[in-house]
Amino acid sequence: MAKRIKALVLATVLVLTLVAAPGVSFNSYAVDATSSASTWVKPVPAPAPAPTKPAPTPTKPATTAPTTVVTAPGATIPTLTRVLYFGSTGADVVTLQKYLSVAGHSLTADGMFGNLTLSAVKAFQAKAGLVADGIVGPVTNKALFGVEGTPAVDVVTTASLVNDIAAFKAGISANGKWIVTTLGDLVSKEELVLTGTFINGKKDKVTGEDIIQRKIGLYTQDADRNVTARFSLTAPKLTIESPNASLSKGTFIGDIHVNAEGFKLVDMVVEGNIYYLTQAVKDTAVIDATSKVSGEVALVQIIEGTDVVTSASLTYSNDTFRKSMYGNGTWIISTLKDMTFDGPLVLAGDFKNGKKDAITGADIFQRKIALYSQDEKRTVTRRFTVTAPSLTVLSLNARIQGGIFVGDVYVTGLNFQLVDATVKGNIYFTTQAAKDSFKPDEKSTITGEQILTQPDAVVSPSLFRNEAQLLNNISKDGTWIIYAGNDVTTDKNLFLMGEFKNGEKIDRKIALYSQDEKRVVTRRFTLTAPMLVIGSPSARLEKGTFNGDLYVNAPNFKMTEMVVNGDIHVGVKATGFTTVKGSVSGSIIYDTQAVKDAAKIDVLTTIVGGQTIQ
Repeated sequence: MAKRIKALVLATVLVLTLVAAPGVSFNSYAVDATSSASTWVKPVPAPAPAPTKPAPTPTKPATTAPTTVVTAPGATIPTLTRVLYFGSTGADVVTLQKYLSVAGHSLTADGMFGNLTLSAVKAFQAKAGLVADGIVGPVTNKALFGVEGTPAVDVVTTASLVNDIAAFKAGISANGKWIVTTLGDLVSKEELVLTGTFINGKKDKVTGEDIIQRKIGLYTQDADRNVTARFSLTAPKLTIESPNASLSKGTFIGDIHVNAEGFKLVDMVVEGNIYYLTQAVKDTAVIDATSKVSGEVALVQIIEGTDVVTSASLTYSNDTFRKSMYGNGTWIISTLKDMTFDGPLVLAGDFKNGKKDAITGADIFQRKIALYSQDEKRTVTRRFTVTAPSLTVLSLNARIQGGIFVGDVYVTGLNFQLVDATVKGNIYFTTQAAKDSFKPDEKSTITGEQILTQPDAVVSPSLFRNEAQLLNNISKDGTWIIYAGNDVTTDKNLFLMGEFKNGEKIDRKIALYSQDEKRVVTRRFTLTAPMLVIGSPSARLEKGTFNGDLYVNAPNFKMTEMVVNGDIHVGVKATGFTTVKGSVSGSIIYDTQAVKDAAKIDVLTTIVGGQTIQ
């Protein structure tokens, strides 16, 4: 008996020495992270203990007490500041491995949580009466070190770290955790719902109140918060019902329907669409600059029992919405979500709205683009946004109501209205009557200008407001008239090419101005480019400013009321070159005397550098 007590005392002293000694090396234990360069040394077997008498059989199951690590007096008890699991690396993993070694598990403290460390953790948890899941959270931390871990960021518990889709579904339920993180890619054949209101354990720095938050983390990170792996979550649909929810640092494959305020995407990829189900949800949502969404991000009204189209005039479909605006469409066109179009929209045709004039009894003609939804009390609940390069309004008594149009609007029809609507762009009126009859209400806003445009440039394809439109319109596949909607600057050389007819007459015109129905010029625009080459016969450049050099290589070119800040080069083919009321800051340089002799320069034109022959 005395020998057994003496052996126990010696073992205890050895344990205390290992824990307290600062220079103890743990490199003699088995290596955890295996690589081609690692060498396994077969451990030398310890001497067999002396035979002892068999222990008596217990009459009832023995209960194993939680394992406690004995720490030498004055030693600091470590605390893990994050959850550790298979694949974790860092100094805290080294600490874990050292304490597991002291607890009787032969490990090398290499800082890599591999298979051997995983087995040691599970064995320790089983012996301590814990769930043997191999994840070192606050509970395992307390059993191992005698204190609870206090992670600095995103308090993660064993229940919030998941490896399979069943555990993930439980984690995002109302009975789950505020944060749910995955340890690998997950796939669900069923739709997912993030629901419940949760407190994240932190306090608001200003009010001191609990912070409500929900988070799906599709990544792992090290002790310095560097992302070590990113995972994907795949499902037909993920519905967000939890307030202040976020998806972070991974990939979601499927559509996301957001029905709670404060939604965030943080460094995420969404391969699908994001639909906001209420106006407040859309207004409070944040998608950070590092996140990408492959589909559309739109406010949408979900009507139960409908999937795509509710009627010819009420739709989720871009194509149905566009066709409803045609002359054979419907008098009212309503959307159930935000929409974006690559090409221009045209509202055409005169329609009856089914009502009678209260005085005359005549049918009322009306056309309405409804960009909103409302409740039974006619209170607007959602305001939708339609984005397109342009909208041309040809219909009589047309209106845009209750939402936002992003693009320019061209109005020919009389009595056009904006009702509680916003136009993020300019409104161009093709006649004075169209402009005079325009009626925006006090709730409507226009971010651009209201411009009376040139009558012979009504067709929107002839208008340019940017470099791309200009390059297209001056090409051989462009339009006979090229009309400026504003000043344009480009670093590209410009080439006016192709032969065009205005009726039966060969004609090409770059109009750098706008005018009213009486042909009074209302605005003059500036075009800036390194050079403009005139290759179209019978071309005109009128009533604006060109900054750059002009090269004329086609007959019968004419400039009217133009300012040219540069030189003009007149080639051998440019017979009939003419300027009227012009101003040239440089010189006019002719290729031949014959071309100069055929030129017509009126007395109101000024040429600072004079006229020369090359």
